[in-house]
Amino acid sequence: MTSHTRQSWTKQALVVAFVVLILACSFFIWQASMVLYRIEQSMVAMSGDIKKMTTTAGNIAADVDNIRERMVVLEKTTEDAVGWDDIMTVFDETKKVRESATKPATPLAKNVETEVYYLLKQITSSDKRFALIGRPSSGSFAGAYLLGKYKLYANTINSAEQFIDDIATKSITGNTYYVYTNETEKTPLADFLKNALKKYRASKKDDAKVPASDD
Repeated sequence: MTSHTRQSWTKQALVVAFVVLILACSFFIWQASMVLYRIEQSMVAMSGDIKKMTTTAGNIAADVDNIRERMVVLEKTTEDAVGWDDIMTVFDETKKVRESATKPATPLAKNVETEVYYLLKQITSSDKRFALIGRPSSGSFAGAYLLGKYKLYANTINSAEQFIDDIATKSITGNTYYVYTNETEKTPLADFLKNALKKYRASKKDDAKVPASDD
């Protein structure tokens, strides 16, 4: 084999080796790109799953908040309907009244009881708002509240004035009772009742002055 022939084979072998090297590199690059593609697809899928999970978590959180808001509304509605704070306040005052009412039972004068019930009627029949336990309430509630308190105190009450001073002026804890004259202005309930009592007694005096008609 001549020198020229050996050189020709050497060149061909180098070319073949170079081609094989290029093919091998291309194969590895293709394999790497496929791996990267699969990784990218997996990451996209994971991102979709995370997005779905985030959306689901957000929906769950929104549902929880919605349920919480509904529960708050339901609780408030129940509280307003039942008047639980009002009931507890009555119970607290009832206990304190029982502890403070140490006077022996004495019969109540008929005219005193009549005047007391007249004053209570002025409250229950009124369209004004009354503040006895911290928040405005209707006249019917305020009247029933004071009636219950009066029943507990009845043995210690000797006059309509005492009813106003001891029962209808303030709570056991010292909070003043009020009646709203309009949406924003209010006056002490004691003043309201004293004026009503004054008018009631004046009307009774006027009735007594009217001579009886002869048949």
